[in-house]
Amino acid sequence: LPAAKIAFVGDAVFALGCGRMFEGTAPQFWDSLMRVKALPPETLLYCAHEYTASNARFAVHADPDNAELAGGFFRKQPGSSQGWQHHGEADGRQ
Repeated sequence: LPAAKIAFVGDAVFALGCGRMFEGTAPQFWDSLMRVKALPPETLLYCAHEYTASNARFAVHADPDNAELAGGFFRKQPGSSQGWQHHGEADGRQ
């Protein structure tokens, strides 16, 4: 919905990750990711599932010296669905 500056991206991208390719070809999957990347920076993305906690655990394991992860880009939040809340919207780091 361009006028509303939102996009429903289904299983293409998630906080700290992207979806898996279950069908189609690698070039089709890549094209989908590039279409999402080409959206205006102010576009809010709505994904189909919440994988932030598991993606954050993997990201910290894979890149333990990453300053963005260590700096609280994703912070543990009691009461959220998986204990994590994204805090990048205010400065455009989503």
